[in-house]
Amino acid sequence: WGSLTGLFLLAACFAATGLWASTLVDNAFTAFFIAIFVGLFQYYGWAQVAALIPDFFWYSQLNYVALQHHYSILGKGVIPFNSALYFAIHTLLFLYLTFYNLQKRTQ
Repeated sequence: WGSLTGLFLLAACFAATGLWASTLVDNAFTAFFIAIFVGLFQYYGWAQVAALIPDFFWYSQLNYVALQHHYSILGKGVIPFNSALYFAIHTLLFLYLTFYNLQKRTQ
């Protein structure tokens, strides 16, 4: 159940990121590429940035921010509270940013 839960939580994060990107610009094509770039950076980018840092403390902190780190834990079939909370906060943050951008557009 952990891997299916992880896949659902990862999809929710990517969907929230896509919704946020669609509120930034009027062109759907541009919003698609913004969502792809931000999603890939959230999944792979933080781990790559962390690999460039020689200090272990900052490496572990930046690696912890990556979606890949939390998804790999959930992919093992374990559902730790901190990873589920991370996905929920990530999704809610991008949904909040989406609503904020929509409210800013209507004013």
